[in-house]
Amino acid sequence: MLDDRVAPLLGKVTTRVLVQGAARRVAEKYPFLHFLERIPYTEVTPAIAQEQLGGQSPQELKAGLNALLEECFAGLKELTGDLIVTPLHDEVTRQLQHMSILQ
Repeated sequence: MLDDRVAPLLGKVTTRVLVQGAARRVAEKYPFLHFLERIPYTEVTPAIAQEQLGGQSPQELKAGLNALLEECFAGLKELTGDLIVTPLHDEVTRQLQHMSILQ
């Protein structure tokens, strides 16, 4: 979704840096997300995700991913104001709730 909605406005490199910066800001509290500082999110495969995230409890994983998402949106808001943040945040939250990730 980031590549579809955010990258056209910010560019792919800026979008990747946005995610890497968000990962860096949450990595102290959620060290299992540290790998997103090194690996662009576009290169994370299911195998990499399983290797990096597999040992986390569902509650810890949910909290860490939610923190990462909120940091991404904070950075996005700094870059674009409310241009895409509000509608995109609502859309992402709905999709994640549908997938039972944020419920």
